[in-house]
Amino acid sequence: MKMKISIITNKATRYLQKNTTSKEATAAKVAVNIAHTDMTRKLTHL
Repeated sequence: MKMKISIITNKATRYLQKNTTSKEATAAKVAVNIAHTDMTRKLTHL
């Protein structure tokens, strides 16, 4: 499950890097990282 989430987040960051300016990409990356850690936390608590 953890692997699946990281694959999705990696795809998302790659897509964002291609299609946005660096500032937007950085903001998106931070948001993705926050979402990712939140999801992993929830999964580990299950």
